Amino acid sequence: MFFQAPKPGQQVKQGEAIAVIESVKAASDIHAPVSGEIVALNEAIDSSPEIVNENPYGIWLFKIKPSSESSVASELDQLMSLEKYSATAGA
Repeated sequence: MFFQAPKPGQQVKQGEAIAVIESVKAASDIHAPVSGEIVALNEAIDSSPEIVNENPYGIWLFKIKPSSESSVASELDQLMSLEKYSATAGA
């Protein structure tokens, strides 16, 4: 596996492809859930990206400081819940 992380300090916009995670079979873009600044990376993922497979919903890849408190609420409202995603993805 391979993980191409965003850079700390990088400014991102909601929906923008900001990282890539690649397995033997596929590469997938990871999109910013909210607009803001990348403030932290999970260093464990950088050295061992396969740990994402062990706990995909319980591990974080990077942290984003939202651009503004006023816009983060509306951006969060646009995200899909885990339940809705699971129903859509057939998981």
